[in-house]
Amino acid sequence: MAILSDIIGPLGQMSAALFQQLGDELLRAIYKPINIESRGTKEGQVKTVKGSPDTVFTMSDGKVLIEYTTQSNRPKNQFVAKLKNDIDSCINIKKTRIPIDEIKEIVLVSNQRIAIDIQDNLRTYLWKQYPDIKLTIFSIDDIATKLRQVPRILQEYLGIVTFPNLVEIDSFIKRFSSTKFSYLTPINNPYFEIDAQPISKGLELLKANDFLIISGEPGMGKTRYAIEIAKAFSDMTGTEAFVIEEKNRNIRETLDNVDKNVSYLFIIDDANRTAIWDEAIEFYEHTLNSNVKFIATVRSYALDSVITKCSNLVKVEQIAMSESPEDLASKILTSFGITNALWHKRINNITGKNIRLAVMCAQIALAGKKYNDLINVEGVYDAYYKPFFERLISDCTDCKLIKVVAIISFYKVVDLEETSLLDQIEHVFGLESSEFKSICRKLDDLECISITDDDIATIEDQNFGTYAFYKCFYVLKELSLSNLIENLHNRRERLRDSIFSVWNCFHKKEVIDFSRSSISDAWKSLSVSIKEEREKCEFLEVFGGAIPALTFLYIKNLIKENKFDDFSHSYVNSDIILSILSNFSHSEESDTATALALIVEFLKSHPNKMESAVKIISEHWIYDDIDYANSYKRETNIIEVLIDLSKESETGFILASCVLPSFLKFSYQYSRIKGRNFVIGRYAVVITDELKTNRKRIWEWINSNIVNLNQSVLLSDLYEDFYEVKSIARKLISAELDFINDCVSKLNITEDFNVCKNLETLRQRIKAIMGKDLLQIDWSKANRHYLLDCQISKVRKQRCNRLYDFERENIAQIIKTKSVTELINFCKDIAHISHYKNIGDDVRISYVIECAFELSQESGFELWQYCIDQGLYFIPTRIISTYYSKGHDLAELVGFIGSQRLNLKSDLLLAYIVIIDNASSLVSASDFCKAIRHHSLEWFTIDGLCNRYFSAESFDNGCRSIMAALIYRIRNAMSIAGSEEFLLKFCKRHQSKTDLVKYAYISAIKSQDKFDYNHKLLKYLLQISPQFWVECCKAFPTFVTKYQIHPYEFIWDIENYSIVIESTLQYYGAMAYFPYSEKENLYSFFCNLKDDTAANFIDDMIYKYCQNSNISSIIFEIISSYMGSFRIRHYITFISSNTNLTDFRQLDLFPHSMTGGDSFAPAIKCRIEFLESLIVEIRKLKDKINYLEHIQYLTEEKESLVREYEFELKRGHKHRLYDL
Repeated sequence: MAILSDIIGPLGQMSAALFQQLGDELLRAIYKPINIESRGTKEGQVKTVKGSPDTVFTMSDGKVLIEYTTQSNRPKNQFVAKLKNDIDSCINIKKTRIPIDEIKEIVLVSNQRIAIDIQDNLRTYLWKQYPDIKLTIFSIDDIATKLRQVPRILQEYLGIVTFPNLVEIDSFIKRFSSTKFSYLTPINNPYFEIDAQPISKGLELLKANDFLIISGEPGMGKTRYAIEIAKAFSDMTGTEAFVIEEKNRNIRETLDNVDKNVSYLFIIDDANRTAIWDEAIEFYEHTLNSNVKFIATVRSYALDSVITKCSNLVKVEQIAMSESPEDLASKILTSFGITNALWHKRINNITGKNIRLAVMCAQIALAGKKYNDLINVEGVYDAYYKPFFERLISDCTDCKLIKVVAIISFYKVVDLEETSLLDQIEHVFGLESSEFKSICRKLDDLECISITDDDIATIEDQNFGTYAFYKCFYVLKELSLSNLIENLHNRRERLRDSIFSVWNCFHKKEVIDFSRSSISDAWKSLSVSIKEEREKCEFLEVFGGAIPALTFLYIKNLIKENKFDDFSHSYVNSDIILSILSNFSHSEESDTATALALIVEFLKSHPNKMESAVKIISEHWIYDDIDYANSYKRETNIIEVLIDLSKESETGFILASCVLPSFLKFSYQYSRIKGRNFVIGRYAVVITDELKTNRKRIWEWINSNIVNLNQSVLLSDLYEDFYEVKSIARKLISAELDFINDCVSKLNITEDFNVCKNLETLRQRIKAIMGKDLLQIDWSKANRHYLLDCQISKVRKQRCNRLYDFERENIAQIIKTKSVTELINFCKDIAHISHYKNIGDDVRISYVIECAFELSQESGFELWQYCIDQGLYFIPTRIISTYYSKGHDLAELVGFIGSQRLNLKSDLLLAYIVIIDNASSLVSASDFCKAIRHHSLEWFTIDGLCNRYFSAESFDNGCRSIMAALIYRIRNAMSIAGSEEFLLKFCKRHQSKTDLVKYAYISAIKSQDKFDYNHKLLKYLLQISPQFWVECCKAFPTFVTKYQIHPYEFIWDIENYSIVIESTLQYYGAMAYFPYSEKENLYSFFCNLKDDTAANFIDDMIYKYCQNSNISSIIFEIISSYMGSFRIRHYITFISSNTNLTDFRQLDLFPHSMTGGDSFAPAIKCRIEFLESLIVEIRKLKDKINYLEHIQYLTEEKESLVREYEFELKRGHKHRLYDL
């Protein structure tokens, strides 16, 4: 079987016409219609035409109307509107020409995900209009799951036949040292640990993470390092370690079935060249197995794409291979017994720090070759692989053997039974399929390639494949590289991997020039033949960096013609332009300058993409791991280009103002190996004189343009974390201090509050690093509100009180001699400060009002009224507490409260009742009830307020008025938060009013997320009225999910639980549809029970409802999915109560999966065993003669499953081609 992710990817990219044809075939297999009319497909062509519906199935009992949707990258509301429009079209007689009474079902099929809540809404939408018409929805996940059951369609339309395998590490090592494929570079030679790359470092990272990504250039020893880490980790922890092979890639299924009680470590070699990486990530994201770890190796050029795929994961760490020491090649040669100093010198000159080349040279020496035969890297490959190529050439004069090896190298794996792939090879390379297969068999006999039992052809050593590709396309030129690129331009990943692998192995001018020439020739043809600009951009996204002149010309025209539309499939998504131009971050200086200039031109017409451009340039264009070795010349060029662009246009200035300051903001990183250092992005920054010069150049530009910059943003994060590396930071700051102070002198601290705030933070950072104040700041010119905020928040004594207490004391000190007018202005200033700091002002305003009451009662009331009139926030309880503590007249306070508008009056009155004892002496019961009706606060509980106001004797009478107030709030759509305890007490005291409480409960849960969060009120209502559960479901269909009533957690504890569950079954059995969330929650009634309670109850329900097909269907969905060992008992109960075979055939025998089935082998075996056991139990019945038809039906089902199982085993879970 195929992996779901392998199916979903191609499905999501299918054209509308092809997707519709696939859908028709799939649904034909599901529905088995009498007749089919495909209105939406052009006859005899893979094209769509307008028609409604897209397809009509004629069934024996009516018609099924099918609509297909392939919209992608659309906003959710537009996508949903399209689906609703499809429904409307199907029930529009003028469009369909089909009477409504003939329509039994509408089917919506989409190659996008459709959320469950959207599906439920769509079903409701149709049901309200035509309850008798069923709506079925197949989203991309449903289609992928169904396609797994129809291998023929899966293969014909998507070319997928895949299953992976695992190889033990020792077996993996032995294969590279075997005599069968003697061209493999052995990896069983002694391992020389690099000081900067110890195994202990990898172990440390692997212990703390679940994914370890090892990156580096080809030949650096990534695979060997991964193996050594895996072996050490396995020895230390007992973990079982495997290499995940490209052949038979059923990796997801394999991973799903590993023993969850055993710890596993999997190595994925060359993760950038395999889809296994995606499958491993998908498995990790969805599994509950916490005993699995992965090590992936990846070539440096593909590191970003590999890391992007796991960007959502937390436990991921990346480690870059360190450069090998100068003497490593000599150590390797010595380990092979080669001590000749001339050999060592020559090989060191050729291999440099490439470990693999050194091992290959050792093998050449052992084969008796002379050192002076080796001239360069190509000479090493020639000497190493010469015996095999001589056999290929001598065996086939027209070089067809070499062609086939190169072709397999390009595809990486070739399924010799994959007709579509063989047709493609014939079309592109001119090798007819039977001839190609024959040559593959010969190559297998010559031990140049390997053909598995599943007819999968592969090359065991990727370096041999790269060399074959190089010889065929670059040296012998038996096949045309430009023709390959032109014809297979949609296989961009394979093209990139093949061409760039040759670049990395044979990095010489002739190779690069030929590659660029071939790409250029292919582009000249493709730019004419490809009609959609989007496809052209996707090609340039991979290869544009190799043909700068042509790429820039195309981008200029694209920007000029403005052919961008982020929502069109044909036009260009604007983000891809930035991606293409990013290819030139490491190009020639002139190309980098041109790319930046084009980015500015693009941003002029797309200013909304400024943030994306800034992020790309700031994080990915500068400070790579080896830039310091080149004296940061690339960074110097980028900085100078940005400065020049800032002078030419406003857009250029905005880009420079966002990017250049970011280059100053290094982050801190600590590792046990490298210690403390600065990083920007992923790479460590080495402080050199050239880097310091670049920073000074940026500071000069900043200081000359400071007036026009966002000064607050500039100061934020500047020198943050520098104190972590003080030794380096002090040197940097000392060198830049004059620039910093020059910048500080030009800052607008008088007008801008946030500039003052960030400047103070910067001052503290620099002081922490340098040990003293070095910034020359004239705080007398600082913003008035900032200085006032400093006065308010100033801390005089440490560790004495909370910050709020300090602020209260400071405010009291500031306003002790102020008049009311000055206090009003003071409150205005506090409101401004709160706005600048983006914090609430209620605490500080409350402090001012409290202090005003301490001065005099009249001042307090006057200031309080001003704050109320201006809409300023305050904390009523604090003010009332202070008023009360000062002994002021409470009658005056109640009078002040009574003079306010209704809502505020209610809030203040309730705060008064919370604070003041015996509040009923001044507040009437009528006013209290009015306050309950109109209040807007939710920090108190109604029950608590009643306890404060009413005495025990008066509560019974008072609670009726409070209940009336709550009903008033409900009818006026106002919240009744905090009333749960009150409603519970009221219900217990006045059981005749239970319906009123039910009404209040349902109204509250509709509008409040956390009402009755502990479900105490619901539990009591269900105890006295079990049918209330269904009332809740009717009133609010998703209340179980929304209010986190975890799978009917308390139902079994209720004495009348049977009524609750039975009424639920009756309710949903009578409905036209059953919401997924409610179905899951109903099923959970029967989970995790230790005794026979659920089983006995289900038997009762079967006896009672075995003649009701709808309820029986629900019951047996529960049985098949959740009842485990009781399943057979319940099926026996059913046929004992209802002998009708037709009814029995409608029951589910196996569990449903909403997100994709179980793994093939264990799932189908379990089903076969279940049917066998069920048949045995039926035969034990006394009157078994009545059940012969049942036994025959089950036997036929079992035999069908056995045939399916045997077919799958015979088919061998064939491997699908990567990215075909």
